[in-house]
Amino acid sequence: MGERILILDPGLVASEGHHLGVSGMLGAAALEMGHEPIIVANAASPLSSITYDGREIPLVAALPQSPYPGAGVRTMEELDAFNEGAYRQLADLPPDLFDRPVRVLVHTTNEIQVLGLARWLSEEVGEGDGHRVKSAVVTLMMPIPINHRASDYEEEDPTVCELYRRALGVIAGRAGIAILGFGEVVAEDHARSSKVTVEAGRALAPGYGRPIQPKAESGEPTVLLYMGDAKLDKGLHMMPDVISRLRAASAPAKFILHLSGSMLDRYDWIIELIASAAEGDERFELRHGRLSEQDYNDIWDSSDLAVLSYHPGVYARKASGICWDVMNRGIPAVAIADTWHMLEFARYGHPVVYSEAFLSGPLTDAILAAIDQLPLLGEAAALGRDRFLAANDPKNYIMRLMTA
Repeated sequence: MGERILILDPGLVASEGHHLGVSGMLGAAALEMGHEPIIVANAASPLSSITYDGREIPLVAALPQSPYPGAGVRTMEELDAFNEGAYRQLADLPPDLFDRPVRVLVHTTNEIQVLGLARWLSEEVGEGDGHRVKSAVVTLMMPIPINHRASDYEEEDPTVCELYRRALGVIAGRAGIAILGFGEVVAEDHARSSKVTVEAGRALAPGYGRPIQPKAESGEPTVLLYMGDAKLDKGLHMMPDVISRLRAASAPAKFILHLSGSMLDRYDWIIELIASAAEGDERFELRHGRLSEQDYNDIWDSSDLAVLSYHPGVYARKASGICWDVMNRGIPAVAIADTWHMLEFARYGHPVVYSEAFLSGPLTDAILAAIDQLPLLGEAAALGRDRFLAANDPKNYIMRLMTA
């Protein structure tokens, strides 16, 4: 038997969602490589295992503190309290997880837990008696809060930046511990702020390499106009006007909008405006709520173009999983200028038509231009997908864990 790998994921609670997909994908990759993965999830999870790509990965629900306690500016005292809780829950993990030396993989961490995690790893990682962990990979999920539009380096939240500096200072340079950023941009920013080496972690796209399904011969392309959490910084409020403009232009396509997340009730008035704007036009399909894995895949399989209408301030450097989904699925995109998405698409040479502003008018113009350029954009997206898959095999995370 290979190495025992603990995939620590306190954000994994439900039987669906990003955390389930990423932890399952990494666990399946470890199994395929001959190792013994165990997913250590939030204590509230009802699961005892995850099945991913036909492989079953055991799950232990043992971490009581969520890394997502709610939005808001934090004081250092509050962050210290959260991180003390993160440390304690790791220190109290069931001893039988360590009945032989383990390696620890953390694919998602933030300021709520990173210092506690760093403290615990600094005590556990090493060789010989008293050390239960042989090596660890820590992946920083969120960008450091820097104002990238300022003329010089400017921290938007000095408290969070200082918390990260304290955490990375505990483990930087330690043998057996690798610090990764969630993609190249996040890694660069953390390295600049904390003055330590932060490697670029690979993209984590659940469903990596899933075979492309043939599309139905409908005669019209399908545009995934909105996908994911119902949020203003993802352009939800622009959708009613975008739909009205697309209808006025008699856009030759079908359009799917899928809205999910905890903000659906708060923005029900926008959802009503979206439904009203699309009323009577069968080209527009509006869905909301959590999707089954099959329904999620069906939407992507039917789509010829995806729209990422994210705010260029909030998402100037912030990673977005849907961008990786677009490339993993091999379809072209429309995105907003000056966002992380544009940087990421450029890195892989993936085709994208950009809107010059976070406004419904320029966004609609970009969508119409992209529709006109299909299917040439689709051919280029297939090549972009090849480059994306070559660089982002999830086994890379397992291999890095073995060499930390």
